[in-house]
Amino acid sequence: MGHLPSKEVQKRLEEEDWDGLYPRLLHYAISLMSNRKWPGGHPPGAVEAEDLVQEAINSIFTGINQWNRQKHPDLEVVLKGIIKSKLSSIVELKDNQTR
Repeated sequence: MGHLPSKEVQKRLEEEDWDGLYPRLLHYAISLMSNRKWPGGHPPGAVEAEDLVQEAINSIFTGINQWNRQKHPDLEVVLKGIIKSKLSSIVELKDNQTR
């Protein structure tokens, strides 16, 4: 468990245009997932693109993943990185289970 985001980051998260950002993140996650060949046509644990997006957003709000606004000011880029990392973890898990 991480540390809760600073008040500044919390305020920025609350002000975010989630109605605009969420569909872009979902499209990104769908694109990443569709580029993979999954046994049975689905990722392990029946993970969906929406799950990855929700987990990424939640990880910023809860502080599991820290957002350094000075270093990485674009929240969309940060969240896409978290989504890609989560998907990579799923792929590694799948690869380890088949060895």
